[in-house]
Amino acid sequence: MFHHDVVDGRKADATDLNYEVSYSRGIAPGEYTINVHLYRNSARVLPVPVTVVTSVKKSPSERARQLLASKVELGREGQELTVYRFRLSESGDLVPGSVHSLQRELRTWRAS
Repeated sequence: MFHHDVVDGRKADATDLNYEVSYSRGIAPGEYTINVHLYRNSARVLPVPVTVVTSVKKSPSERARQLLASKVELGREGQELTVYRFRLSESGDLVPGSVHSLQRELRTWRAS
């Protein structure tokens, strides 16, 4: 299992768009879970539309190849949603029939 935490994309953006990007060095075979989490919604505008694009670049000289893309909406602050889960082969290819969106929570809650 491979998991990345990303920070609020607005902090370093030069535009009004909010981008969050996660990278990995190398492609580990196995299952990947792509979740989105509405941590804070100071604008109080709901629902929050989110576009998720997953790409793979197998070598430094190769262009990134899009594997999956999906649009979802987050309806409340604190919501965590599994956009999709999938498996990659040893060669970094999408395993046929492995894509689904069965919810898997990645965020942990710690009472303070």
